[in-house]
Amino acid sequence: MLAPSYFDVFGCDSPDIKIDATRPVVICVVRNEALRLPYFLQHHRAIGVRQFFIIDDGSQDATPDILNSAPDVIRISARGSFRDHKRHWVSAVANTYLNNRWALFLDADELLVYPGWPDRSLIDLVTTLENHGEEAFFVSLVDMYGYGDLDSLNYLAGAPFLSYCPLFDSEGYILVPRDINRREDLTPPEYIIGGTRQRLFFEKRAPNYFERTLIRKFFSLERRHNLGHLQAPLAWVTWRAVKSRLAKARPAMSKVPLFRWQLSDEICKGYHSVRRAMTLSKEWGSLLHFKYLQDFESRAINGAVEGQLGFHYRHYQDRLMTEKLEKIAHPRSRRFEGVQSLIDVGLMRERSH
Repeated sequence: MLAPSYFDVFGCDSPDIKIDATRPVVICVVRNEALRLPYFLQHHRAIGVRQFFIIDDGSQDATPDILNSAPDVIRISARGSFRDHKRHWVSAVANTYLNNRWALFLDADELLVYPGWPDRSLIDLVTTLENHGEEAFFVSLVDMYGYGDLDSLNYLAGAPFLSYCPLFDSEGYILVPRDINRREDLTPPEYIIGGTRQRLFFEKRAPNYFERTLIRKFFSLERRHNLGHLQAPLAWVTWRAVKSRLAKARPAMSKVPLFRWQLSDEICKGYHSVRRAMTLSKEWGSLLHFKYLQDFESRAINGAVEGQLGFHYRHYQDRLMTEKLEKIAHPRSRRFEGVQSLIDVGLMRERSH
């Protein structure tokens, strides 16, 4: 089945744009992101991005002005609802401009970092992937937050995100094989689950000693081998037990945001996976995720009401309508002091030599 054309999706002919084939191009869908866009663009320019396709889903704040004033941004007006059409928007742009080229799929609240950042460029990362015959780059999704409550954050547009939100959860993540999780997507073979979002909104209780032992045995971030024929069934039983007892839902905290796009590709919701088997990178990066600014509560409630965002936002709404989100920091919080902070806790991996 052929994917919808650019004209079918956006209602206009595609503009004639020359793409720099030597650099990855960013594709991002936004809605009212004036608070985050200035630094989002600054960060990714600094690592070597020179072109951004930004699909604007009816923004009513200063987002259009920010995008229209940036010479390296191609702003595209979306048509249709986010929930029903996002994947078509993204695919239409990628199919039109990026066939067989490296594409970086991001949200405006995410910053890509990787081993060697900030001294190592994105071009160098892609060159390394190509030299090792790797087609896609796996990353953890790491929620970042500040020391105080959200109301007192007062983040100013254009300021470095990490100056306001330097903390992340250093524990509480598990690595689940796709087959155990019964996912139909082909890349990645494993998913990271848990983190801050699970702790705040979905956790029923902390694991007991026996459950912690099983989790370390089968689902540790440090595991670097496939489960054997004898281990896999036991891991499946363990997963079924801990999945329902410990959490109402298991938010995915990993993505495959960077890969060489092909016309047949299909991205699943949120860029967490791709329906094509690809050779995945041996090293991992991270997307530092800055959801928890002072606008989080209003965005979470409005996103759930409007149906623009995923089912997790209904859980956010349910809690926020009855209980204010106070300080996110807790005893397992760690301050980000560079990528080594993530390597130390298993959320980023260096390439072994």
